[in-house]
Amino acid sequence: MQIIKLWACLTNTDSVEGRGREIPVAYTKSKEKAAEIISDPMFYSRYGVMGCNNCCIREETFVIIDSVLEIPTLDKEKIRCAALAKLTDVEKEILGL
Repeated sequence: MQIIKLWACLTNTDSVEGRGREIPVAYTKSKEKAAEIISDPMFYSRYGVMGCNNCCIREETFVIIDSVLEIPTLDKEKIRCAALAKLTDVEKEILGL
């Protein structure tokens, strides 16, 4: 199983008013490169709402599994992360995490 974090360059599905949802157009490995891409006039003139530079970036995580046997492990990891997110810093320190 591989976990890959990428930065998505997003555009709006409504290119007139910008009231649609944001969808990815391109992915990069670094936040700086994504910011560079969306600030390029060639990018936002094609993908921006009414040709304006209003595109944005968002970090996304992709999980790639090599076998169906890895799915239970993935579910346990999601449950573990959700449980850890509920703990305070003091509780994590007491548990040695």
